[in-house]
Amino acid sequence: MPPRPRFDRRAPVRELPNINERIGYPNLRVVDADGSQLGVITREAALEVARDRELDLVLVSEKADPPVCRI
Repeated sequence: MPPRPRFDRRAPVRELPNINERIGYPNLRVVDADGSQLGVITREAALEVARDRELDLVLVSEKADPPVCRI
């Protein structure tokens, strides 16, 4: 039996960031690009604001209630 390799040579699996449509929470606390809070709004409304500004919506903290996103 051949010896097993000591190192796993496969590329590490990268977790994709939760951005835009990949965010699965219905309500989000949204922070604007300049740091001002937009408040708790629906995911659809947050995506619309981000699209209007030609920016991405990024999930910053999913452990908060509601989860925090930044535009």
